[in-house]
Amino acid sequence: MDVLINRLDEIQNKFGWLPEYEIERVAEAFDMPKAKLYGVISFYSRFYTKPVSKYIVRVCKSIACNMNDSAAVRSAIIEAIGSSEADKELFMLELVECLGHCDLAPALMVNDDIYGNMTAESARELIESLRAKARCSQ
Repeated sequence: MDVLINRLDEIQNKFGWLPEYEIERVAEAFDMPKAKLYGVISFYSRFYTKPVSKYIVRVCKSIACNMNDSAAVRSAIIEAIGSSEADKELFMLELVECLGHCDLAPALMVNDDIYGNMTAESARELIESLRAKARCSQ
């Protein structure tokens, strides 16, 4: 199973998601029905079968984060992200059960980077800095 997950990770790292033709290749290479492979893909929330935004913002909703006001952080992020099509291409928000960084509560993750001890203000600043970074790289 580790080899399969590693292969899916490689594909997603290359494309940012798992295109259908790559899923077909993997199913053939691992001699498994496509339906079974989709079962594996859908089990892991980190795999995407459609293109995703440039920045995936994962906000922890665990007890530790909730006790440290992650609700205010979530609200600030939702407000800062916006809702235009350009905003949706840039940002995607996911609420996750636990990021494994309770010592940094409230915590969030942007792509593979962890940010801890967040406040509503620091969350807004983070989103704006990512927006500025994206503008500079265009």
